[in-house]
Amino acid sequence: MPELRIETKGTEVWVRYDGEITFDVVEDLKARMETVFAAPHWKTLIFDLEGVDFLDSSGIGFFVILNNRCSQSGQKLILFRLRPQLRKTLALVNMLHFFCIADDEDDVDANLVD
Repeated sequence: MPELRIETKGTEVWVRYDGEITFDVVEDLKARMETVFAAPHWKTLIFDLEGVDFLDSSGIGFFVILNNRCSQSGQKLILFRLRPQLRKTLALVNMLHFFCIADDEDDVDANLVD
């Protein structure tokens, strides 16, 4: 599995993953994200997708689960730097409106949880 990098910056958790997010890796990603949810005092999860070039239905489901978990606990998920292919995939399944999406750091700042 490609590397998953997690970095905490104040009340933000930045996650970066490079590769495909498909059925083959989703269960491992879910398990590894448990360390994020176990950590105290963060408010915003920023998932950097610049290195992700493919997302299947399992990958979309993974982000729906992350988004729901964040929402239920008063936190926020931001999908950061989506490649055009991912944006198109989310648009095809009518999910662009479901997620908070940031294209650059200014977009992230505008969407941070207070």
